[in-house]
Amino acid sequence: MIKIKLMILDSDEIYLERFTSVLNTKYQDKIEVHCFSNVQYANLFLVDNKVDVFLCAENINFDKKVLMPNCGFAYFCDKKSINQVDGAKAIGKYQKIELIYSQILDLFSENSSYKVSEIEAKGLASDKFVYLFMSAAGGTGSSTLAAASSMRLAKKGEKILYINLELLGDCKEFFVSEGHGNLSDLIYAIKSNNANIALKIESLIKNTKVGVDFLECCSSPLDIRDIKDKDINILIDTLLKLTSYTKIIIDADFSLQDISLSLFNVASSIILVSDGEKIANDKTIKLLETFGIIEKQNKTPLLQKVKIAYNKFSSKNAQQIVFDDVKSIGGTPRFDGAVPMQIAEQIANMAFLDNI
Repeated sequence: MIKIKLMILDSDEIYLERFTSVLNTKYQDKIEVHCFSNVQYANLFLVDNKVDVFLCAENINFDKKVLMPNCGFAYFCDKKSINQVDGAKAIGKYQKIELIYSQILDLFSENSSYKVSEIEAKGLASDKFVYLFMSAAGGTGSSTLAAASSMRLAKKGEKILYINLELLGDCKEFFVSEGHGNLSDLIYAIKSNNANIALKIESLIKNTKVGVDFLECCSSPLDIRDIKDKDINILIDTLLKLTSYTKIIIDADFSLQDISLSLFNVASSIILVSDGEKIANDKTIKLLETFGIIEKQNKTPLLQKVKIAYNKFSSKNAQQIVFDDVKSIGGTPRFDGAVPMQIAEQIANMAFLDNI
């Protein structure tokens, strides 16, 4: 396993002692930390030692030219709101250790010469699944069911990662957490042939109080449109091999572009969401018919992966879809007067989600 060699230069010796103690308590197996309060001693250490990440207090005059080309560098600042100092990245000193650690990982992933193949893989767990949520009709609440399923699985002790790949997706409707970066940064890293995609992912993942980890949505819809099938394959393959997640929930738009076709292939289960109304059901049936065509063209089983879930279902007007052997897992009625996060939390208590 790779152990990141971290070096910190800061004149505040009390802070360095406390910071090192906390860092070693939580990440001793992942980071080897060396702290200095004197520039001269720091330079002497660099002569004979390779450093992966170097953090320097913003008030210290340090010549970055002495660092090796593959060493990640950032200024250590008193204010966490500062993102850059003199063109270099900045990390706030006074924030949660988990947030500082994720930014150290980010620096390492962007600058290190280590390759993914050199990172110890944890292997593909036998109970690891990828659940793909999508809808043929807008407004049926597929994102709500995807978020609710994530919450329910987390309550059952599963290690869950939620990813929203919708063109106009917004994770903040369901999950709130501190952290930096988003899916746009990860897409850029993949397209740039970043050698440490696994570490980049780990640095961007955010944790929530409900037990669901997630990747923040893209900054711009254009970034989603720029994803190709090979990018999705790299992302999912890395997640399956190099993380401890047993369940990955993907919320995505339906299209016949490369991204959707790749998602169909990697998904263990495809959950199509309808509200049971005629318009949504008709569109869902067309989508199922399209799956049948794709199945024959590519000789890849799709329909056997598909399950139908209902959201905002009205017993007066709504009807269930009947299509070959495609199963319905049940559904939920409409919730009025509540925000999306509250609705997802209520749906997460419903047993029908165990059938996804």
